[in-house]
Amino acid sequence: LEFRRVLFRSPSDFERFLGSPVLVKTYKPKDGRKEFAGVLAGYDNGAVLLDMGGAEPLRFEKPELALVRLRVEF
Repeated sequence: LEFRRVLFRSPSDFERFLGSPVLVKTYKPKDGRKEFAGVLAGYDNGAVLLDMGGAEPLRFEKPELALVRLRVEF
């Protein structure tokens, strides 16, 4: 299994990898950037919750998401 190729497509993919490190890419900049690394904190009706170590997880709505994939930590 090559982790960089694990793209999240279905709700079961998100549920399976809850708590895993992921990379989120957006179509348009959010807070001045288009790439976000963190831990998959939740999946809510198409929206992705990303824990980046702050007080609240960042929420990305489905139309914002270009790509969500597993992130390998060395």
